[in-house]
Amino acid sequence: MSAKATQLFERFGHDTVSSQALEPDLDYWFDGDEACVAYQDTGKSWVAVGGPICAPDAREPTMLAFAQAAQEAGKRVRFFAIEASSPSFASVAIGQQPEWDPRRWQQTLASKASLREQLRRARAKDVSVREVDTANITDKDSPLHAQVCRMVRDWQKNRPMAPMSFLVRVDLFGNASLKRYFVAEHQGRVVALLVASPIPARSGWFFEDVLRAHDAPNGTVELLFDKAMQSAGSEDVKVVSYGLAPLAGEVGPWLRRVRDHSRWLYDFEGLRSFKAKLMPQTWRPIYLSFPKEERGLTATIDSLTAFADGSWLRFGMRTLVHAQPTLIWWLAILLLPWIAMLSLAPAAQWFPSYEIKAAWLCFDLLLFAALIHLALDWRRGKALLLSLFVCSDAILGTIQFLLFNRHHVHSPGGLLLASLMLLAPIGAALTLGIGAAMRDSLYQSVPPK
Repeated sequence: MSAKATQLFERFGHDTVSSQALEPDLDYWFDGDEACVAYQDTGKSWVAVGGPICAPDAREPTMLAFAQAAQEAGKRVRFFAIEASSPSFASVAIGQQPEWDPRRWQQTLASKASLREQLRRARAKDVSVREVDTANITDKDSPLHAQVCRMVRDWQKNRPMAPMSFLVRVDLFGNASLKRYFVAEHQGRVVALLVASPIPARSGWFFEDVLRAHDAPNGTVELLFDKAMQSAGSEDVKVVSYGLAPLAGEVGPWLRRVRDHSRWLYDFEGLRSFKAKLMPQTWRPIYLSFPKEERGLTATIDSLTAFADGSWLRFGMRTLVHAQPTLIWWLAILLLPWIAMLSLAPAAQWFPSYEIKAAWLCFDLLLFAALIHLALDWRRGKALLLSLFVCSDAILGTIQFLLFNRHHVHSPGGLLLASLMLLAPIGAALTLGIGAAMRDSLYQSVPPK
């Protein structure tokens, strides 16, 4: 984080995402002492966090100067999540952002019976919400800090995708002095968290992070939202934003196709519907801006590359590691036809003795049970232990092949089965070992007890 960028943010931060310009792993470009742009360098492009942080009348010149600097560096330039289209750049709508006047929240609540019912449900389950002291929640030795970290880790593990970078990176405790923290608790445990960041130039708050445990009672998020909104209203905050609902509203035809055909991976419409249930007074369109001579598709791909932290290959690896429980289910399922083939295979051709065949069947049945257990309750230690167990499968299989099978297998089908016998456990061991080495590092760290 740059101290100079923080000072400019406190004077000029206008876009909702401007507070995220202070998050780690971003680069900064300064135009003198009065303007800056925070951006992610993807290798081929500079993807800016919203618009420039500067005085309103310097916004357009700063965008042009930043684009010139990017061109001189051999990079394409993109402004992601900008709140007003620019006359000097092409812009495409990428979604909408719900906004409220928190001073009118009680009127909104009175007009929406279903919203009041959600609050009643959460209270009936003894969910309580409070604003917590910044020093307490950021103190790594405090029980509250550990509870919040465990809840966020739970939330991340239950998401369909691995944690991403750029504007969706979870940075709970960075710039904590600027933030407000609200927690929901149930039976002595933190089950949801709302983090509000300032929008200085608009006297506003951005509900930057709203996270909940997978087993939080119904209505927990609504109760958390209600508390934060009441606090904002009592402090005469002018506007509250809940952030971008991607691909909501009027977007281009190919973005609509992405929205319609990727529901299995991300429920764009579900996110918008949830935010709509909270009755925002305004839906502000949000744009991706780029040089007029370039194509919107390329600009979108560059922006998505920023969310993938600059590398789709690394993000793909993280996604596979994140999906360890699902992959382990598949390993277990694929083991069943293999066990069936082993049971039907002629012992004289494939095994040195009937006893060794029976031992292999018992070994694989035990492995199947262990995989199911790990898929239901993934733990790093268990994954590591099971990877060693599968390695022993590969070693024993190789020894049997060298001492026995290579003298008895001559047909193409037999060679294929022998290859599977050797390669399948190696692949499974690598999958389990990589997961054990990397998976925990993807998520929010939790202080040791």
